[in-house]
Amino acid sequence: MKNKKGHDIDHRVFLKSGEIRYATEPCVTEYNEKGEADGGAEGADQGAGGAVMNTAMKMNSEAETFLFQGKRLLAAICGIMLLFLALAASSAEATDETKLLFLGNKNIAPVVYLDNGIPAGVVVDIVRALAPHLPKPVEIKAMDWQEAQALVARGDADAVIQINATEERKKIYDFSDTLLESQFSIFTSTGRVGISGMSSLRGLRVGVEAGGLPRQLLEKEPLIQLHIIPNFLEGFKLLNNGTVDAVVVDYRVGAYIIAENGLRNIKVTGMPITSSFSAIAVKKGNTTLLNAINSALRIIKDDGAYDTVLKKWKPKEVVFQTREQIRQRRDFVIIVVLLALFLIAAAWTLTLRRELVRRRAAEKRLGENEARFRALFEDSPISLWEEDFSRVKQQIDALKTSGISDFRAYFTEHPEEVVRCAHATKIVAVNRATLKLFKGDSQEQLLEGLDTVFSEESFDIFREELITLASGGTQFESEAIQKNMAGEKFDTIVRLSLAPGYERSWEKVFVSVSDITERKQAEEALHVKAAELEEEVTERQMAQENLQEKALLLEEEIEKRQKAQDELEQLNDELEQRVIQRTAELEARNADLQKMNKVFVGRELRMVELKGRIKELEGRHDGLLMEPPAS
Repeated sequence: MKNKKGHDIDHRVFLKSGEIRYATEPCVTEYNEKGEADGGAEGADQGAGGAVMNTAMKMNSEAETFLFQGKRLLAAICGIMLLFLALAASSAEATDETKLLFLGNKNIAPVVYLDNGIPAGVVVDIVRALAPHLPKPVEIKAMDWQEAQALVARGDADAVIQINATEERKKIYDFSDTLLESQFSIFTSTGRVGISGMSSLRGLRVGVEAGGLPRQLLEKEPLIQLHIIPNFLEGFKLLNNGTVDAVVVDYRVGAYIIAENGLRNIKVTGMPITSSFSAIAVKKGNTTLLNAINSALRIIKDDGAYDTVLKKWKPKEVVFQTREQIRQRRDFVIIVVLLALFLIAAAWTLTLRRELVRRRAAEKRLGENEARFRALFEDSPISLWEEDFSRVKQQIDALKTSGISDFRAYFTEHPEEVVRCAHATKIVAVNRATLKLFKGDSQEQLLEGLDTVFSEESFDIFREELITLASGGTQFESEAIQKNMAGEKFDTIVRLSLAPGYERSWEKVFVSVSDITERKQAEEALHVKAAELEEEVTERQMAQENLQEKALLLEEEIEKRQKAQDELEQLNDELEQRVIQRTAELEARNADLQKMNKVFVGRELRMVELKGRIKELEGRHDGLLMEPPAS
């Protein structure tokens, strides 16, 4: 912008501090070299207005300075607040990072489940009791079971709770000490029969949870058709509508779900397919956390916190109903019982009539069954006895009351008690095969008592029967020597069986006797033959040993003779050497002798000559002596 003289109009204000501020109104004042306002004629005319403008500009400048400082202060406050929020967030994140994350299966109420989105259950409470004894705070989450296991395996979570150890899982996790016992049972519809144990599930559709222990166990059986269920409530619904034939789940979990959801027509069948002790699992190698968990478990078990949690959840243990439900229905049941008593009294007469009809029918069937049994009993080719041990039971009970517990030692020390028990045994009936085997004329002979057929050896077997029955056994079998009515002994196998339903009274005991005399004789013949063969083998072994000894002696003699021959040959060699050496010596000496002989012969000849010469000289001398001297 320009003024009337063409000068630029600038909104900037230069302060003595060197700062630049912008005025809200245009400034047309010009300054001369002395710093005074110079507007020419217009400046003179506008002198008063310039002074006012200067004052306004100054005020505007101060306002802008205050506003600028306020903005700076506000920016500083905002920065401090942002920094505080960042620190708080960082602190929160750091706090989250220092927590231990424990994960559980949300579908196994009352062990672990979600109650309005919050983890609950007996194991959740056990982990909460552990938390104060662990090095860091614990956060518990209940979620999908497979996802929970995968998170811990990857190290994205610290531990998984309520998990059963298997060989496959031990490769991935380390397991704590025992947490709870789990009994994995078979749940099926009430109308289905024939299911008892894992093998009975072959060919059936069985509902199991995706990441659970039952799946790992059952998938080893190729004939079992596994059906993965999203949760156990849905699994039981599938069982009711026939989609699956059975559901395998921890008994505590299955019974609770059935009771809480009012499910019907479902039962537990057979024994559990497996029992296992659950634990807390950590990623393989995380021994620090595992040791801390085990230490915390020992602490809460010692100080009673563990038992307190179990007692708290005791009302949730159910037999298809929780104890809380039982208490809630108790009053209702009392009212129903009172009404039922009235109806029962009204219907009692009708019931008696029907019961009488049923009893008569049952008696008829019982008579038919008894006749059938008697026919089988009488016509059996095996000797059968029906005996009454009730008085024996009374004597055994009396001994137990007196403090006797080791019946083997007692009966060994008191054989008369065995005889007394034999006399107390009542023989109720025997069949025709028994009469034939024991050569009896009538049943009355054998019904008199066991003494008629017992030999001395029989009491030892009877003692073993008593020990078996006194120890709670119902079956016994042994070989025995018995005698017939003619007093002849024979070998038998005795089998005793306590009839079902008579375990308390021993009133009905069945005994079968089989003659094994021929078999024993054959065995004895085999034993004799074996003994003869063994004796012959022994003799042959002894003969062989004698031959071996003679062979050894002969071998020693041969060695000695060989050694003597070697020595003789050595002596011959030495003798030959000596003969050769001696011959050489003799030849040398002979040569010397020949030389000496030559010398001696020459000397002798010389001596002879000398002797002849001497004699000749002596003769001449003597002749000279004999001649007269010359005159």
